[in-house]
This record gives sequence, structure tokens and C-alpha cells, in this order.
Amino acid sequence: MQLNLLIKPVAEVSCGSGLIYLYPLGIGDVNEFSFLQDELDTTAKFRIFLPFIASLSVPRDFRDKRLPLAAELIEQMSELELEKLAAVYMGISSFDKVRAGNVAGNIAPVTRREGESAIAYLDRLLSAEAERQRRIFEQLR
Repeated sequence: MQLNLLIKPVAEVSCGSGLIYLYPLGIGDVNEFSFLQDELDTTAKFRIFLPFIASLSVPRDFRDKRLPLAAELIEQMSELELEKLAAVYMGISSFDKVRAGNVAGNIAPVTRREGESAIAYLDRLLSAEAERQRRIFEQLR
């Protein structure tokens, strides 16, 4: 098994700060998102969450730690750049289950609303994924 395949980014986005690599959503990332305060607007939440899923580099080996985006860099990003990152990230396969929903589990599909920003839609996808994982863990108890 090639462990290096586990550290590859799922997407790359060119921004003013350079090429940003986006990584698959992990259980720990979903947990971190669920701890973010609901009072924050979706853009502020995305800025806080971005270091968990994005980096300016790709580790060469699975033992190397991925360097998250620096907070200063994220604060300098325009809303247009953040929207671009969210638009790419919302399309990754990690959200396939929440986009599709689950008829048997009474879980409605999470679809993008007309005129909804990518950041707002990604926020709803992340919330739905956190809820989906919470339900799975409850069933395991």
C-alpha cells in the first residue's frame, strides 16, 4: 500500500498568494468545524476553518506534517479568493453523502440554493456532514 497517496491534495486553486492545495475532509476537520461558534458569519467561520484543509505545500512523504495556511495569509485573502476556494472545495467527494441525502435515514439532500454563495453552501455541507457523523457515532454506542 502506498501511504503517500493518503497525503495528496484533492484540488489546487491559484490565488494571489500562490497555489493553494486543498486536502480531503477528515473526521478531525469535521470536529473542528463543529466547535466553531454559530454566531460567526459564514465567511469568518471559513477563514478559521481554512488552515485545517489548505496548505501552500504538499508533503513529500506521509511522515511529513502538512503546513497549514498562515492566519495572516488568510486574513489578507479577498472575499473573492475565499469564494473561489469554497467553490472548489464544495465539489470534492467528501460531501457526496450529504449532497445525496439518505431516504432511509430521513436525511434530506443538501442542495445549493439559488443565489447562495459558495461559502454559505460549504458551511451548510460541513454542518450536515458533522450531523451525519454524529448520528453514525451515536448508532455505534
